[in-house]
Amino acid sequence: MAKGTGKGATDERTFRMMKFFVVIVNIITAFVGLALLVFGIYSFYRSELVLYSKAIPTTMVITGALVFLISFVGCLGAEMENKPMLITYFSVLLLLVLAQAITTIYTFSNTDKVDESLDQAWQEAYTHHPKLIRRIEDEYSCCGYHNIYDHAVPDNCASNPYYGYEVSCFTQLLDAYKSNQTSIGVVGALIGIIQIIALLAALAMIHYLPPQDERDRRNREGFERLVASKRGPEYGSTSSG
Repeated sequence: MAKGTGKGATDERTFRMMKFFVVIVNIITAFVGLALLVFGIYSFYRSELVLYSKAIPTTMVITGALVFLISFVGCLGAEMENKPMLITYFSVLLLLVLAQAITTIYTFSNTDKVDESLDQAWQEAYTHHPKLIRRIEDEYSCCGYHNIYDHAVPDNCASNPYYGYEVSCFTQLLDAYKSNQTSIGVVGALIGIIQIIALLAALAMIHYLPPQDERDRRNREGFERLVASKRGPEYGSTSSG
């Protein structure tokens, strides 16, 4: 049988393909994690999200950082062909995917409570963080919450010549929040799909990755073949007398 053919060569090619795929997928998820991290930081400046809950941008920042770190471990484990590292990567990523799924389901199953939560958040901001309400009113050119006299900052912002806003903020605030929620949901779904692909690729690589003693044996044989090829076929031969 010619060199490089047969089941062993096929398994080796399959393993190399899995390794390449794991590295590429994790490079992609690393960039996605960085993008989510940046978007989470940016969300701290989105008034409607901060008003509703600082937990939303905080969760995006934490998730983005975790995705980036886990992707780095996945790339390193695949490149080093380190089975324990790949198993750790797979386990942690699986837990992260499950946590993201639970969080997403919980968030979208409570959309009917958004009105109530925003109302409570506006009352809280009016009492303790009036500058946030002023920022929202300026951003959306509105005054007050349900109407232009409902917890407005300042109280006369509807008739104040410096502001003169004649519409309340509730509808615009609710639409902006739901729009951001949809965007976050779409991004989360895409990340989840990529992560599931990464899980499957890592699982396949773990399956094809030979035990350490087998890898050592292959490396030793490869080294011996390399040394033998450099010596040449006449190395150690004796001339006939």
